Amino acid sequence: MRKLATSVTVLLALVLAVLPASSANAMVTVTAGSPWEASYQTATASGTAEVATTGFFTKELAVTGELANTGPDCYYAALYISRDFGGSWRPSPVQCGPGASPIDFRIQISGPIWSAWMYVCQGSTPGGGPFPPFDSCGAGVRVP
Repeated sequence: MRKLATSVTVLLALVLAVLPASSANAMVTVTAGSPWEASYQTATASGTAEVATTGFFTKELAVTGELANTGPDCYYAALYISRDFGGSWRPSPVQCGPGASPIDFRIQISGPIWSAWMYVCQGSTPGGGPFPPFDSCGAGVRVP
């Protein structure tokens, strides 16, 4: 019985030596902020995007920046997340007329296969559905 206890203690010591000091910190790895920029007509959105791994198949995507408009029309930035089977999108606040508004998306993503794209779209009321209204959006930019 004493040999078993000693063996378990040695095994536990080896496992603890291999693992990082804090298991909470070990699960979070962050990629450095990657710059991005997208535009459409008189509006430009730019900022940074980063991914934090929070679990085995879970990540948090943070896309931040600013939407600037120099013309009279209304524009918004749209974040589209493509997943294994389908996708979803979220619009930023709408900027009508000259000025700027902040962009701040923070989204939990589950699953190993996904990609994210930023678009600048024209319109005062972003529509619903699984995709941004691509006929009134500029070219998408992959983030991060």
